[in-house]
Amino acid sequence: RPAASELDRYRQEVRYDQISPYALDAAVDGEDRRFFDHGGVDVPSVIRAALGNATGTSSSGASTLSMQLVKNIYVQQALQEPTEELRQKAYDAATSPSFDRKLKEMKLAIGLEKTYTKKEILAAYLNIAFFGDNTYGIQAAAQRYYSVDAKDLTLPQAASLIATVQYPTQRGLYDPDNYARNQARRDVILDAMLDVGDITQKEHDEAIA
Repeated sequence: RPAASELDRYRQEVRYDQISPYALDAAVDGEDRRFFDHGGVDVPSVIRAALGNATGTSSSGASTLSMQLVKNIYVQQALQEPTEELRQKAYDAATSPSFDRKLKEMKLAIGLEKTYTKKEILAAYLNIAFFGDNTYGIQAAAQRYYSVDAKDLTLPQAASLIATVQYPTQRGLYDPDNYARNQARRDVILDAMLDVGDITQKEHDEAIA
């Protein structure tokens, strides 16, 4: 994880209309399909995750994009701490799997939804998301991995980048050893985009290929 002084070198913020529609759709369809319908917390998903965790059949945290944004904000704040010890302590608190942290995340996500539009939240999420190896934000990721701006990402490029956000150290495009895992998740996202109707069968098949 980078120190605070490194962050600005790797992250460039872009507006919603400066992000490829493919990336916007991939984030929603792949990470939070009911994003435009819920108020920050997807209650049915929370119930399913709780039941799954209770029975040992699922490890899902049911995190919406709004909840992930809250978590990422705390992670970024942790990285601003002046010493490695304080950074690690704050990072551990921001990423703890505890119920108390998740509950706080839910409350803050609901607050975000009351203050900002869905487009603002989605853009903020993509601007702060971690894409592996000190690369933060969709613009920096697009430039680093594909040498294009975020607005010019193609469908397979966008899906591959969104495929990294859950597990950037395992699926990040900075390491060829991650490519197979990234592609597997990318294809799941492409399937979701097709299922929702955001891409055609032809677009899906060409991206898979």
